[in-house]
Amino acid sequence: GGFDLLHAQDSLSGNALALLREAGYVLPPWLRTVHHLDVFSQPLLNRWQERAWRAADGVACVSDGWCRHFRGVLRQPAERMFNGVDLARYRPQPEPGDAEAIEALGLPADTGRVLLLVGGVEERKNSVRLLQAFAQLRTTDSAWADARLVVAGGASMLDHGAARRDWLAVLAATGLAEGPQQPVLRTGPLPDALLPALMRRAGMLAMPSLVEGFGLAALEALACGTPVLVSRRPPFTETLHDTPAVAWCDPEDMASIATGLQQALALPRLPAPPPVCVAHSWARSAALHVAWYQRVLEPIPA
Repeated sequence: GGFDLLHAQDSLSGNALALLREAGYVLPPWLRTVHHLDVFSQPLLNRWQERAWRAADGVACVSDGWCRHFRGVLRQPAERMFNGVDLARYRPQPEPGDAEAIEALGLPADTGRVLLLVGGVEERKNSVRLLQAFAQLRTTDSAWADARLVVAGGASMLDHGAARRDWLAVLAATGLAEGPQQPVLRTGPLPDALLPALMRRAGMLAMPSLVEGFGLAALEALACGTPVLVSRRPPFTETLHDTPAVAWCDPEDMASIATGLQQALALPRLPAPPPVCVAHSWARSAALHVAWYQRVLEPIPA
């Protein structure tokens, strides 16, 4: 009670609202943002995913590609929104405590090449091919001999067991050790305040993703001045096509990922957030959402 409108950001909350309405609860209008859709091997998960947006009173997508998919393939109206970059937090200038926070993770504060992946080990993130490319560069390029791969985050309610088994197999095959002070570090979930410091410390952020909704981490890294490697496919091609400090790769070609990593690490850092980050700021995203809410809540003329 007391809410004018509800907004679900994922399938869990979307299903919860759909079930409440089906059970007879009187709800205010509820909206759903769809970042991307997955194809699950379990039919039940696919049905739940669909109900979580089809039962909503309005749908938004965070990229042109997914809006086209909803409007053209699914015949579902979709608003175009975007995720916002918090430019007060993600910026090139270091904050007090950055160095101590980075050292607490087992990383040197200012030496050695650090390659950052945000989002954990999963097939959609293309984590295993990235690890293979990283391992190849460490053995074939002397400039990468001391490089570190840091995987930040990774909390998920989905089963990524197959990707994690492949990840461990690559580590065993390449002889790369994993852990603090080792070539590969998986941090697990991190405090939100630590991520900007980690992005500023990284020499580059890698997102050779197979599927993304918006690619917010790439924009956050750029706002920190850090070059990025991204897949040459949407949504990256929509937002980053003429942005400095961006390298590109074919995400299904390990050699292309390796070349892209070399190119990204050679790019100069940015002294300020590029225009694409300003255009996709948190303030602009919030204003778009408020305007959407107002349209939904406007009384229908008699």
